[in-house]
Amino acid sequence: MTSIPAPIIAVVADVLSFRFTHAELNNRFFEAGASEDPPADNKLEKCRVWLTRTSRDPAVDGLSVLGRLIEGVMEFEGVPEFEEVDKSRREARHRVEKALAGHGLAYYRGGRVTRSGAVAPTRSLESLIRERDLPGIHGARRIR
Repeated sequence: MTSIPAPIIAVVADVLSFRFTHAELNNRFFEAGASEDPPADNKLEKCRVWLTRTSRDPAVDGLSVLGRLIEGVMEFEGVPEFEEVDKSRREARHRVEKALAGHGLAYYRGGRVTRSGAVAPTRSLESLIRERDLPGIHGARRIR
């Protein structure tokens, strides 16, 4: 279990509740693997409560869920015709990045949140084994 610090929950809840409708939030949380059913609250409280529940659930990797939830905020492509919308999205991304950094975390492409400076894995052990890439498993050392 990897819990989500409360200040990060507060920032992410605010960003998500501003950007998405109730239905969109429900879909995003379900797709991200969040715990339990959606709380019956306003959007901000729904996000805060759902993130807190997910963070406390020992069967769920909170940072993994967090990464999938914020992927759309962190990986947007700007559109010149919508400069004001892009500015709002950049500000939201900056707020999330700052909150993560304040707790020694960072967002990596593909919806991953890990400790800052930690190298995000590019391939899982399962895929290395499936592909029989033994040098990849042993760090490109020769097997004797």
